[in-house]
Amino acid sequence: MHWLRIKKWFQNGVERLRWLASLFSERLHIELAIIKLLNNLEVLRKKREEIVLRLGERVLQLKESPSPDVFTDQEIRTILKEIEAINEEIETAKSRVSELSKLED
Repeated sequence: MHWLRIKKWFQNGVERLRWLASLFSERLHIELAIIKLLNNLEVLRKKREEIVLRLGERVLQLKESPSPDVFTDQEIRTILKEIEAINEEIETAKSRVSELSKLED
């Protein structure tokens, strides 16, 4: 009689441990995904900073040229398109982080 109770308690304990392990594993996967996305977000921000520096350098070059119209320059237009693309990637990464953070609740 006591052995059956002990066996039942043991089985209940094992089930709780399995549940806890699966919960911990799931949460760990979510946290790692968030960390990866945040790292990717930081890389994208640094890339945007580099592109903005290129933009500033090109504007300074055009300042000294005879026609300093910035928006007609093809290189400036290309850089602005790159910035727009990076900004979209950043927003996408932010929304993914937000979605994963909601999964944690």
